[in-house]
Amino acid sequence: MITYRDGWFELALLENTGGFPRHTHDEYVISANLNGVEHVWLDGNTFDVDPLMVTTYNPHQLQSGDNSDGRWQCGSLYVQPGAFQHFFGRAFQFAQGVQQTPVLAQQLKLLASPSDEPGDGAMYQERLVLLLAALMDNDMGSSAPLKMVSEGGRVKRIKARLLDCLAEPPNLDALARDEHITVAHLVHSFHQEAGMPPLAWLMQRRIGKARELLRQGMSISEVALSCQYRLNSDPPPLNYSSVAALVFFWI
Repeated sequence: MITYRDGWFELALLENTGGFPRHTHDEYVISANLNGVEHVWLDGNTFDVDPLMVTTYNPHQLQSGDNSDGRWQCGSLYVQPGAFQHFFGRAFQFAQGVQQTPVLAQQLKLLASPSDEPGDGAMYQERLVLLLAALMDNDMGSSAPLKMVSEGGRVKRIKARLLDCLAEPPNLDALARDEHITVAHLVHSFHQEAGMPPLAWLMQRRIGKARELLRQGMSISEVALSCQYRLNSDPPPLNYSSVAALVFFWI
């Protein structure tokens, strides 16, 4: 079941299939088991994968898997080959086929699971870029991990721009281009300074303002207009029903 898709990424949940014969993918395939153990063959190497691990396969690597365990479920992220150049400004190949990383495994499983959380594709991209950056840092072949010095001035400037464009916030590509940095640099450095990536931060600011106005007695329609939420748009950054749901979190 596909749970998210855009031009660069696809997330899917896979159920027990008994296994996969030897095959290749044109994309990077990054996976974490929700349940069960899979016995993997990857370019002549074999290993067992449990739910605390993340597998990282490069495009065109020959792979197969035995998941005859009846409990087996897997969350997978498919990454287009050009995504690393687009988001990180450089090509990348994973040196390891598997990483022992419970925290990142849990993050991937949560991302691959269906969610009713308000937001749009750009917010998924932020979280996926952060996940990829962490996996790159963990990989022995990563010669230039993404470690950022404090960039408080840039982050302050980006915050002001986002707040000035509530109705039509710029996308990640536009923000990064205008700052002359990669999308990964933008998302990682903003997260480091603000505690969350830029569009997720903007969503929290808008929700906070909406709650404040609701407490003051404004109607939901008035709140939506004041916070510049687009109503009846597709896809909305935060639609009418999402604003209405905030009523239940007033107190």
